[in-house]
Amino acid sequence: MKKNFSFKIVLFFAFFLFFSFVILSNAEAAPISRIMDPAAGSWLSNKENGNWFDVKDTCDVAPCTCFYKISHGGGFTVANASRICNSDWSFEVVKNNCPSNGVNTCTVIVYSKNADGIPSANHTRVYNTDWYVSAVIPGSTNPVLPLDGVGKRWAKNDFTVHIKYSDNPGGLTSSKVSKLSSCDYSVTSGSDPEVIISGAACSGAFETDRDQPVTVGIGKNCHEQGADMCKIKGITKDRAGNTYTTAEWKIAVDWEKPVIANLRPTSALFYTPTLLRADVTDNMEIQSCLFYIDTNNDGSYEYEAPADTEAGGTKMNRTIYTSYTFCAVGTKVYITCTDVAGNTETFSKTITPNNATLDTKGPDSIFEGDTPPEGAYIPVNSSFTAHILDNDSPPPTPPSGQGTAYYKILDHGSCVRGCDNKLTRPWGKSGNSSNFAITTGETGDISKDCTRTVFANGEALTCEIRVWSVDCAGNQGPTASRKFNIGEDTEIPKAEIISPAAGSWQKSPSLSAGFKFTDNGGLLKCEYLVQSFDDSGAVITPPVDSWTNIPCNGTNFVINKNILVGAAKSCHSQGNNKCKISVRATDLRNNVSTDCSDPLTPNACRSFSIDWTAPTVTRIVPFVAPRGESEVFSSDISDLNLTSGTGSGFGEHSCDFQISAEDSPTNYSFNGEMAISFSDPADNKKGVAKIAYAFMDAGNHYAYAHCIDLAGNESVPAGKRIFVDKRPKVSAPGITAEKYCLPIAWQGQINLGWTYKDDDGNNQTQYQFQVSTDPSFASIDIDCTHDELVLPNGEGTSALKVSTLPDNDCNNPKIGYNQTYYWRVRVKDDVVDEFGISYGGLWSNWSTPSVTISTQSHPSPFVDFLCDDNDCESTRIVENAPVTLRSTSEAAPGYSIENCKWTLPNGTNMVTGNKNSDCTITVKFPIGEDQEIKLEASDSSGYSCVLTKEINVKRPYPWWREITPFNW
Repeated sequence: MKKNFSFKIVLFFAFFLFFSFVILSNAEAAPISRIMDPAAGSWLSNKENGNWFDVKDTCDVAPCTCFYKISHGGGFTVANASRICNSDWSFEVVKNNCPSNGVNTCTVIVYSKNADGIPSANHTRVYNTDWYVSAVIPGSTNPVLPLDGVGKRWAKNDFTVHIKYSDNPGGLTSSKVSKLSSCDYSVTSGSDPEVIISGAACSGAFETDRDQPVTVGIGKNCHEQGADMCKIKGITKDRAGNTYTTAEWKIAVDWEKPVIANLRPTSALFYTPTLLRADVTDNMEIQSCLFYIDTNNDGSYEYEAPADTEAGGTKMNRTIYTSYTFCAVGTKVYITCTDVAGNTETFSKTITPNNATLDTKGPDSIFEGDTPPEGAYIPVNSSFTAHILDNDSPPPTPPSGQGTAYYKILDHGSCVRGCDNKLTRPWGKSGNSSNFAITTGETGDISKDCTRTVFANGEALTCEIRVWSVDCAGNQGPTASRKFNIGEDTEIPKAEIISPAAGSWQKSPSLSAGFKFTDNGGLLKCEYLVQSFDDSGAVITPPVDSWTNIPCNGTNFVINKNILVGAAKSCHSQGNNKCKISVRATDLRNNVSTDCSDPLTPNACRSFSIDWTAPTVTRIVPFVAPRGESEVFSSDISDLNLTSGTGSGFGEHSCDFQISAEDSPTNYSFNGEMAISFSDPADNKKGVAKIAYAFMDAGNHYAYAHCIDLAGNESVPAGKRIFVDKRPKVSAPGITAEKYCLPIAWQGQINLGWTYKDDDGNNQTQYQFQVSTDPSFASIDIDCTHDELVLPNGEGTSALKVSTLPDNDCNNPKIGYNQTYYWRVRVKDDVVDEFGISYGGLWSNWSTPSVTISTQSHPSPFVDFLCDDNDCESTRIVENAPVTLRSTSEAAPGYSIENCKWTLPNGTNMVTGNKNSDCTITVKFPIGEDQEIKLEASDSSGYSCVLTKEINVKRPYPWWREITPFNW
């Protein structure tokens, strides 16, 4: 019995030792976790549910806990997300975790811990991200397809679609997208399935333009006709797997011409309106039809078919008609129709009129237009025109008088042209008149019509023109005759402008211009021309842009004319010399006066300065004036409302001021020196009128100004209340604090301060500070103005950052290391009068002397540390369990961390390392709940910074074991 009991005891202890060994062995074994897919460096794309990561973990004894972290931009968007390990598991990276695009922008870390908290090694992979879909932008087509009036584009033959493929949206740089991998397009014809066509290779570009051909016709890409029967889409994909397809681009297709048939009638009555009709059909829609009545089909008569049809047909089946009166035998009629796609067809037919209606009235022959009057003197080497008119009333459309014109030219009674009536010309093709030119020359010139001159005894009427015509019915009209004198008057008349003076300013409603015309033998015609010019010197067409006749006679003639001035009138462009008047005269021998380009007749034209707009006076400044100081008091002035251009403007004549204690002006003069300056001296369109004035009394004052320009237009007086106050003061500017150990690496901060004072008790509302490396502030590095409310005798503050990359951004101004700077400040008060109206206040003078700022030679070290390679504040630290503290501090470029000093909670036991010098130590913490760890890191130049973190020390989990029951 005892032997059996002893054996059981020995067996028990053996089992106990075995299971203890197993448990302890498993507790010390570390798990392994790693990412299986995707491979490092892969592009993560904008999938609907993010990108999935397949993870493999190995854990010999369960349970194990698996963790993953996602890093973006140096921080963790997902930190220590955990789950129970199940050998193989997956998790998702969504766009919010890694929001930026580019190479190496997303880092994924996985690791595991076993039941005793022993972690595996971190498994890290870095990925590229491209969350943006590729863009496909349909561009213009080549050739451009026409629109049918309602937004459809019609294709009648092959065309090219220009597509822009892009994977660089939103102005991103090329390093942040994954490049194009395919550039395709699709074509769908009618109800057929979509056909995807591989475009040209993208060659990994970020953006490319392609001309993608589309064929139209039977058996081609677009082989069905009709509206929106051809649909095109652009398709592209980038190397990250993002895809994009555009909306359909719809094209209407029609390659068939209209069909024209049954042009009727086949015959018509002479001089009787006849209805012409033709039947037109089209497979889609008829757009327009035109009738042409001409043997050469040159469009001389062109009749557009009415929108509505005679028989009420559809747009695909119409009867096109028009009315025409025939007066010639064998007239050929053409009809040309075009459908909505631009397909055109022409049909023609010869129509023979019969049963002629009698026309017994012949056409009249008259002279009109620019033909000289009867008995006029015609200079040598001149020409003129005669006209023919058929006065049948009422005339059909086109006129029934279409026929032939005849003329004869007789020189001193002898026929020189058209003598046998064989020189004819048709007339009436495009209206009811025809013309032909008659030329004159010197005696003996057989190439001219009339060459005989007036004899010494005054014999006249040496050249005669006779014209008559016959209509297509054979009726001859009466003969018209006109006789002329061929003279040798070589002395030209003279035309000049005598008033007003050149360049003088004129205002609405008109200017009175005096004209003088003289000639040795007699004036035939006197004329003037008005022209307006824009700022570039180009002529602006006036309401009347041609020469205007003035009745004149005799040899010496003077007349005054009123030239209208103003918008939509003769002189309608304002500015310096913007209106030009020219005059000319013609004598009885058709000699014409010279223009003003001739130095002998400079007054044949004259330019005037035009201004009908009154000046404006606005924005009297200052709104607040300093008490007891001489201040420039100014007002903005402008005229013509113009801002640019040359050679025009108004030129201020005078500006007057009044400064008064009254709230209304009593006069417009100020007894003091006044200066007027202009922003554009060449034009004098806008400027500032200024006076110097010192306000001795505080409180309200009133200022008024008004101006008169050179044309005599007077402005409306402008008035402004001005509040007089004392300037604020700034004192004791200095540096209130300097910090070079900040949570942001390589950045320090210098705080600036000053004392605000104001004798009137007004608050500070703004301050402006400047920083410069030049003590004279000839150049400025930082110039910033900020709003800040400070009470009198209060402290104003501002701050500068010290950075390796100085920046003058006023929201975060930065200066550089190892530099000497100077800074100064000025302040602005808030002036409120007795009515409670704020005027914005006055600025103080700049603080003097400037304050010197000397920055340290380089950035202080950036201090940080980890607990067991994890964040100390989120790591579970167990009482008396070894914890490794490792510094991750960094020194500025060019320097190194030389020393670390740890400040630990009371009772901390050192395991390895020296807490006063080593940057990595292992310690054990006693229980103490929340405690602090401090690390002071020093660089090789002696600069140091301190970082404090809180830790929470926990007691270990209770230890337990299972005891197998014994049968004693």
